[in-house]
Amino acid sequence: MTLEITPLDAPLGAMVRGWNPKAELSSADLGLLRQAMREHLVLVLRGHAQPTDAELVRFGQQFGELYKGSELFGLNSVAEILRINNVVDDDGKAAGLLASSDLDWHADYSFMPVVGKESFLEAVELPRRDSPPTSFCSQYAALERLLAANERESF
Repeated sequence: MTLEITPLDAPLGAMVRGWNPKAELSSADLGLLRQAMREHLVLVLRGHAQPTDAELVRFGQQFGELYKGSELFGLNSVAEILRINNVVDDDGKAAGLLASSDLDWHADYSFMPVVGKESFLEAVELPRRDSPPTSFCSQYAALERLLAANERESF
């Protein structure tokens, strides 16, 4: 497999093409993805078949131990996959856990004693245009700006 990584025209992020969920990542490709994560912070993988739950778990485990979010929230699902959606039933009751209207700014699993290094998000169905967007921010950039502002204020 040959991965192609193209930086996005944005403060952070890169597009990754060439990932095959059915194939095991080579050590070279895994190293390339790890380097791209350090450099770009957010990676968008596109142009592949929808992975199965087992393929998603296998992919994530190559980066380290995964939280068992479904167990943590008492859900009957694949332990390492926490399903979140905006689907509501005919009575207006949320069908998924923590629909985006309930999740303003947050950092995944920030309430845990050890915060994960990475989060993986798979968009199976994109929300309507009037739904809140999924956004990412760089806490590194925020810290740098705070430090720079502090230096300007300190005489």
